[in-house]
Amino acid sequence: MAFDGLFFRGLTNELRTTLLGGKIDKIHQPEKDELIVHVRADAQNYKLKISADASIPYITLSDEKKENPMQAPMFCMLLRKHLSGGRITALNQIGLERIIEIEIESRDELGELSTKVLCIEIMGKHSNVILYQKENLKILESIKRISASMSRTRQIYPGIPYTPPPFDKKNLLEEAPTLEQLKSTELLVAKWLVKEWQGFSPSSARWLLYGFDFPVDLPLSEWPSVAHTALLKHLENFKQLLSENRFEFSMLYEDEHHKLPFEMLCFMPANLHLDPRIKPYPSALTLVNTFFGSKDKSNRLDQKGAHMKKALTQKIEKAYSKLGKLQEDFATAEHCDTHKIQGELILANLYRIEKGMSRVDVENYYLDPVETQTIELDLRLTPSENAQRHFKKYNKAKTGQIEIFKQIEETETELAYLEQVLTAIENSSDTDTLDEIRAELADQGYLKRKVAAYKAKKMQLKYLRFISSEGFEILVGKNNYQNDYLTLKLASNKDLWLHTKIIPGSHVIVRTNGEEVPEQTLYEAALLAAYHSKGRHSGQVPIDYTLVKNVSKPSGAKPGMVIYQTNKTLYVTPEQSEIDKISKG
Repeated sequence: MAFDGLFFRGLTNELRTTLLGGKIDKIHQPEKDELIVHVRADAQNYKLKISADASIPYITLSDEKKENPMQAPMFCMLLRKHLSGGRITALNQIGLERIIEIEIESRDELGELSTKVLCIEIMGKHSNVILYQKENLKILESIKRISASMSRTRQIYPGIPYTPPPFDKKNLLEEAPTLEQLKSTELLVAKWLVKEWQGFSPSSARWLLYGFDFPVDLPLSEWPSVAHTALLKHLENFKQLLSENRFEFSMLYEDEHHKLPFEMLCFMPANLHLDPRIKPYPSALTLVNTFFGSKDKSNRLDQKGAHMKKALTQKIEKAYSKLGKLQEDFATAEHCDTHKIQGELILANLYRIEKGMSRVDVENYYLDPVETQTIELDLRLTPSENAQRHFKKYNKAKTGQIEIFKQIEETETELAYLEQVLTAIENSSDTDTLDEIRAELADQGYLKRKVAAYKAKKMQLKYLRFISSEGFEILVGKNNYQNDYLTLKLASNKDLWLHTKIIPGSHVIVRTNGEEVPEQTLYEAALLAAYHSKGRHSGQVPIDYTLVKNVSKPSGAKPGMVIYQTNKTLYVTPEQSEIDKISKG
């Protein structure tokens, strides 16, 4: 990924062209490290998205709709106070670094005009968004505060002057490389570009040299003069391209079908346009949205589900440990018949036993052939009392065995439920589904209840809808709330119900309208059931199917847990290419 200072120049140029002179209408902070700034410019509405996420920091214009917190964070409230209604008077990149400063002119509480700077630093884990006064550089606030204990070289918090990150590299637009510099460096050319010049990442340095006959594996000092001259000419041409903002945006994919984005490019390397993996894009913004959109969504979902996954994983491990101990206790309790037999043998030999005996040898007629067995006795008890002692141990163990078996069943049921929920989290593709799962876990007592949980439960359940190649509607639940709704409320008794056999997964409903389900539709529904299960990446996943009338929910069962009968089973492999062929409704 070449989301470096060079790419930033093209991106900044597009943002400036679009937003300069625009008025800031609204500001939201849907995530702790993400801002959405609504800008009205040239009779158009834009949403400037700024992500300071340490793993995926970026800036773009986005049409994405996100739910905002009921109470705006303090940083968001302060931005609203200082920037709402203000106009963007300047939008510039600092050198060729990944820093964009947006100057916004607005009126303060006294009606006086003042200029604030919203500084966006896209610097990996050090990414930040900082608001400061242009006049005196005083920091008003930042999305991430950096104290002296966190960094000795640069602090960021309200009240101190804003200082940009230290730059020790040269700007190609302001200073041209010289022949003397090339002759005196022992670095390889790509490393020299990255170390000495602003804006270059290892990726862009590599692509800039791609297709040219440079001795890239030799230190620059060992290059022949003709190669030095050719490199200087090449860099001069590239400088001209940058200064005139003549960018060619494209995506290099891992495959020629353009499904797996690999690299963003802001210029076309020599001869690379012939590669079938290259796809041109009209602008930096469309390229950024394509590259980061799915990655950011996936990253946010992982973050949102991380707490639930951790809690569930711990409870699953605890349940497995409990189950193991219960099974050991049950195996021990299975030997309780020994006490019953010993008690009966004592009663059968009362005439041979006297109080004060410590043991007795008797014939065990329960064995075939009969064997002599020694039974230990309590000296303090009579023969009859010794027999009753064994009967009491037998009855106690038998009662305990029944209780242990009951606990084993309850633990196994809980494990099935927890693994079902964990699978739903891992397969989730939107935040609404995760909110519903959080609400469910709060209702079941596995998580602390939050306001968001109540809110999620009142939301419309957004299950998945598909249309089979033969026109049948197929519905897929994405969590247990949706599973219960589809199976127990929405589906009719004549609809077909599918679920992975034993494996945690979604409930799948085929709306039959009283008609017989064709084989192809059954196959497609089974594919969806396998794909939306823990067996997503497995082969030959068993799928049970039956009519909805044969499915029922036991009294007191947890969400999504049902029993069924008179089912049949088929096996499918949920390949992505086959899933993509099924039409979404």
